[in-house]
Amino acid sequence: MSNYEVIELKLTKFIRKYYVNEIIKGIILFMTLGLLYFLFTAIVEYFLWLSPLGRTILFWMFIAIEAALLFKFIGIPVARLFKLFSGIDFRDASAMIGTHFPEVSDKLINVLQLHKNGGDDELTWAGINQKSEELKPIPFSLAIDFKKNASYLKYLAVPVLIIAALFFTGNNEVITDGATRVVDYKNEYIPPAPFTFKVENTDLNTLQKRDFKLNVSVSGRKIPENASILYNGQTYYMNQETPGKFSFIFNRPEKSTSFVLQANEVTSETYNLNVNEVPVIKSLELVMDYPSHTGKANEIVKSTGNAIVPQGTRITWRLNTAATDKVLFKEQQAINKFTKDGDKFAFAKAVMQPLKYTIATSNKVATDYEDLNFSIDVTKDEYPELTLEMRKDSINDELLYFKGQVADDYGIRKTQLVYYPSDDASNPKIYTIGTNRGTYDQFFLTFPGNVPLVAGKSYQFYFEAIDNDAVNNYKSAKSQVFSYRKLSNDEEQEKQLSNQKESLSNLEKSLKEQKQQQEKLDQLTQEQIEKQQRSFNDKRKLDQALKNQVEQEQKMRQQMERLKENLDKSPLKDDAEKKELEQRMDKSVTEMKKNEELIKKIQEYQDKLTPEELQEKLDDAKKNSKKQQRSLEQLLELTKRYYVKQKFEQQYALTWLKPIGFNNAYALMMRNKQAHELHIRTISDLTRYLGGR
Repeated sequence: MSNYEVIELKLTKFIRKYYVNEIIKGIILFMTLGLLYFLFTAIVEYFLWLSPLGRTILFWMFIAIEAALLFKFIGIPVARLFKLFSGIDFRDASAMIGTHFPEVSDKLINVLQLHKNGGDDELTWAGINQKSEELKPIPFSLAIDFKKNASYLKYLAVPVLIIAALFFTGNNEVITDGATRVVDYKNEYIPPAPFTFKVENTDLNTLQKRDFKLNVSVSGRKIPENASILYNGQTYYMNQETPGKFSFIFNRPEKSTSFVLQANEVTSETYNLNVNEVPVIKSLELVMDYPSHTGKANEIVKSTGNAIVPQGTRITWRLNTAATDKVLFKEQQAINKFTKDGDKFAFAKAVMQPLKYTIATSNKVATDYEDLNFSIDVTKDEYPELTLEMRKDSINDELLYFKGQVADDYGIRKTQLVYYPSDDASNPKIYTIGTNRGTYDQFFLTFPGNVPLVAGKSYQFYFEAIDNDAVNNYKSAKSQVFSYRKLSNDEEQEKQLSNQKESLSNLEKSLKEQKQQQEKLDQLTQEQIEKQQRSFNDKRKLDQALKNQVEQEQKMRQQMERLKENLDKSPLKDDAEKKELEQRMDKSVTEMKKNEELIKKIQEYQDKLTPEELQEKLDDAKKNSKKQQRSLEQLLELTKRYYVKQKFEQQYALTWLKPIGFNNAYALMMRNKQAHELHIRTISDLTRYLGGR
């Protein structure tokens, strides 16, 4: 390659580097001017809110200017680099190189001129080679310094810093909003209001029938004093809490609803309050299964979870619900689940103690949404009540009379007598008095009566009332414990004889007292009759004497009745002689009553009777009394003979006694050595002897 060709190659590289440098500079300038115009376009639209026509013009002007800048600063250098357009030639390049290397400027131009003017002769080529040889070592490309383009970067920094400042200060909407509207120039954009609404609630979800408070803030150039909310076709004013802060309470919303906010003819976007369904108890009923012993009919209690029930009642809670997935029965110590059947739930429990509980409903969006607190009060079955009265027989103290009263709130299952030997309490026996006696009962029992006791043994016994409370294993109430000894046959006979002797002795004593009382009355009567005029003191003495006589008559009558009762209850055989004695006793009692009534009338009317009438009445009473005394003396002797005879037959019932009879037996006894030794001489002696045995 000749020296001149080397010079041309170096000039060609210089021209290429020159246009590359122009492209770099053009890119910087294009970006600087393009960004500045972009900012200008976005800011104009952001603040002016142009119409679609204005934004159309602004958009296409931006496109045209940016295209012109691109063509000027990048397109032309690229075209010249690739020789699409004419650009600088070797001479222009030589001039540029000469400005950087002054010492080669003329030489380089001369070489180019010589070559242009013709280089056919050897002399010309020799000059060209000589000058080219001189220029060959010089680096033409150093005349282009890419670093000088850095000076243009300061212009590019201006729009870049502006954009960065807008983004860092949070005002990036100046660029983004303005540019977006310019690009979307066909659509109509309404200028923003002087303020904006912002819903402060992070979640616009709530539950049915639960108040929801909406919190709204207003920001902008001008803050409204009032704000309203529009939903369900109605407008409501919002509550201003502080300037720029408003709130509104949706009162127990039932379903989801849309709403918008309004103030000073500015309307917000449409918001939606999502209302989730909550578990609802539509109806509640308690099915009461009462214990059978209460006698109460089962029933259903509706619309309440509170109740008062007998102990042991089985309650079934039945719920009809909506939007409910789970229902819990919460007690103090346990939590149980209701059984689910569609929208119906059920749970059953036997209630033994007072119960406080909670029914809690849940679904997917609400857990334990509705805690309903209730209580069940329990009326415990009371213990039965037993009251008892005891009386002894006035004649036979071996007979006890019991009067009992039993009561229970729900019913007496059984009333019984529990008895056992005093020396063996481990084997009690039961004598049932009555069963299923209702809530109140009264019983009478003569003890021992039909209670099978062993003669000669001591017993203890008590009465027991048992209720029908199967829940508590039949509660009972007991009386005090009584003691009793069942007499043996010998002891019974001895006691009967003792009672008989006592009755006879008391009657004999009463006869003696009556005679004495009659003698006093006779003496007093005689004294008062002999007086012409009876004083008050006399009348009082007579009244007292008559009163004593009445009391004596009553005492005699009671003794006679007791004697007859002893005769009736005697274990002796029932024969004609006994019946005759009983008839005579009844007659004597009747006569005593009549004489008693007579004396009472005398006592009552003594002041109204004349002395003659009084004397007559007193004589009648005296005659009756004496007649009674004779009759009683005879009756007393006959009764003694009867008791002796019966006792003799019991103790000496030998085969030879019955055929010969009592009188003959007595005669034989008189001739018996033993009888003489015992000084038995009369029936009275025999009576005393037999009574002692």
